[in-house]
Amino acid sequence: MKLFPELYIFLFYFFGIVLWHFVKHLAPNLTPPLISSTLLGLHKTPDSALQFITHLDFNRLDTKTKCLAVAVAARSPSPKPALQLLKQTVTRAGGGAGVRDVFGGLGSAREQLGAKSSILFDMLIRVYCELRMGDQAFQCFDLMKEKGIVPKVQTCNDVLSLFLKLNWTEKAWVFYAEMFRMRVKSNVYTFNIMLNLLCKEGKLKKAKEFIGYMESLGGKACWCSIAC
Repeated sequence: MKLFPELYIFLFYFFGIVLWHFVKHLAPNLTPPLISSTLLGLHKTPDSALQFITHLDFNRLDTKTKCLAVAVAARSPSPKPALQLLKQTVTRAGGGAGVRDVFGGLGSAREQLGAKSSILFDMLIRVYCELRMGDQAFQCFDLMKEKGIVPKVQTCNDVLSLFLKLNWTEKAWVFYAEMFRMRVKSNVYTFNIMLNLLCKEGKLKKAKEFIGYMESLGGKACWCSIAC
């Protein structure tokens, strides 16, 4: 039986029929608009959307369609599928899309789905941090700042932690200052990262002053992680 892509979409929309065994066969003929339409139709059932995505050659999709797939996958209870798709999107194996392209694609998908949270951009920064792509993580943070989107403190901690591991001490302080300007409220993990940074720089006096500042805010230093 020969099933044209347009007929597949028709069956899906009007009868709710998901013919998974045809999807892989049809994949080479499914255009980005058809794939996007299907993803949007499945966005309320992320498990079905993920099943649809697995039948496609994800690396052959354009960046905008990949980002929509990520946004739909992000509605799943587990963040793992969306994070994995994002990794494929930003690495060379998946075409190595640039930060601005991916950020723009996620922004477009966010609008299409009527989402308002920062979760997609937080995920993108998290992926860059896991891949130890510090410059890209900072660039994504800057793009969020330009759009007036405030990242979660956990996301900022991921960036600071990466900078600490990479010995990018100056960038870490610049990033911390930007957090302050964006009014991202630091938590105990943020303070401990910065305390470790001071110790790594050999600024023990400032480290002690910083501990006092933390305690005045109700924070507590995690001595097991401090390398003073």
